[in-house]
Amino acid sequence: MSTNYPLLTPAIIALLAASCGGGSDSSGGTAVAAPTFTAQAPITITADRSDEVVTEAISATSGSGFDSAFRSTGGNIVPSIDLPRLLNRFRSIPQKNRSLKTANRTEPANCDNNGTGTVTVSDDLTNISATFSNCLLLGDTLNGSLSLVSSTASATTSSTFSFSNFSQVGPKYSLTLNGSMSEVMTEFSTYDHYVINGSSIVMSISFNGRSLTLGNLNEVGDDYWSAGYETYETSYVANSSTFGGSFSVTTTQTAFENYADSYPYAGQIVISGASGSKVRATSQGSGSSNGTVLIETDADGDNTYESSETKTWAELEASLI
Repeated sequence: MSTNYPLLTPAIIALLAASCGGGSDSSGGTAVAAPTFTAQAPITITADRSDEVVTEAISATSGSGFDSAFRSTGGNIVPSIDLPRLLNRFRSIPQKNRSLKTANRTEPANCDNNGTGTVTVSDDLTNISATFSNCLLLGDTLNGSLSLVSSTASATTSSTFSFSNFSQVGPKYSLTLNGSMSEVMTEFSTYDHYVINGSSIVMSISFNGRSLTLGNLNEVGDDYWSAGYETYETSYVANSSTFGGSFSVTTTQTAFENYADSYPYAGQIVISGASGSKVRATSQGSGSSNGTVLIETDADGDNTYESSETKTWAELEASLI
């Protein structure tokens, strides 16, 4: 369930657009202490709620895995998380503002309310940081700080994206981030290969009366921009308020998703809970809302999936509302 425009992007675009004017000379990033993610007791996965477990897991980390964007479904907000696009766009925006190369500078964020915010960009564009206090930008209220430090050697760019008490609150959701994550992206002639290590970040998402806290986030993928699709494999652990415990997610078959679709047309994940209980979800050939997902449950942990059902992507989303 990827989305084309990550949630942070409009706010960061507005922020960096404001920094094209004059400002004070400075540079720097945000030092972030590694947070502690503590997994709750694992939940027992049963057939009667396995589709809801699948939906919550996919909604929390859909598309390319860690997309901070939220999209509207039937008037309700369902999260979909696409970290690579967020990282890459945050890195690329200042490169388009060539006037920023003239000096290290700090500029105001130009909040839409009485809140405050600043953005600092280094003269070589490898260090970008921003700090917010009750700053309303394009309908979302931002607090805390974030930074991006990157370096490029040949066709490979290494980046560290850091958050310190960062929060983004919209009309129907909230997102908080603490810690740092790294991305190594290598550009090839027809695609980009990326590896993300999020073992030092904790992400919390609240929507529709639900909340998820994610840790041990990792992902590897390829963005075939020339052909209009992407592949990805994701793993993470989540504490769920809905189920009162944790579950872990592992990709067992690489996901394939077309840019034009909202869902992967191929791929498989296994969601594991207590005592070996687990549910397996397999996309069955279509990334449209009418595409189907095979959901198989092993409730007793004997490695035999004793029950199964087929749901459309639209039906799965509806189970969250």
